[in-house]
Amino acid sequence: DLQAGIIHVKQQLLYETGKGEHITSRLKTPASIRDIPLDAGLIELLARWKSDQELNRIIKAGTYTEYCTNEKGSLARASTGLVPPGAVKADLVCTDEDGVRVHRADINKALKEEGLNAHSFRHTHATMLIEAGASLKGVSCRLGHTNYSITNTVYIHNTEQIQSATVGIFEQLLGGF
Repeated sequence: DLQAGIIHVKQQLLYETGKGEHITSRLKTPASIRDIPLDAGLIELLARWKSDQELNRIIKAGTYTEYCTNEKGSLARASTGLVPPGAVKADLVCTDEDGVRVHRADINKALKEEGLNAHSFRHTHATMLIEAGASLKGVSCRLGHTNYSITNTVYIHNTEQIQSATVGIFEQLLGGF
């Protein structure tokens, strides 16, 4: 919801190996269903990408790829304007200029070449928020964790900045002793 500046996390896209298809699915836990407020820069970036997608839909007409889900949640490709009756249009964010979904395997391969993985971003995100003074509860809710200890022990890493801030706080408590 770019107007409100919120990502509503309600479902996930999973690959079912046995069926060889992608399906929309429920999230792991009730806490995974959440609203994530966005900053102005990200809202602007997403709005620009959405605008580019809409322009490409028009320019590429019948060759632009659309996606939809059926009543079972299976994701299927369709050409522009040819979404089957009863199917629900799925506006995907991670697509190329032709509307084709960017595959997770391709993203993971590119990240691996840089020595990263997709989960690295969650860890970095959590640690940077705590370093900047965000509350553990706020970070935990943002990540969709039901238990703060998961966020604290798995996602937040002890950095020099956190250690330095801790020393500074202790020094203030002592009042210059």
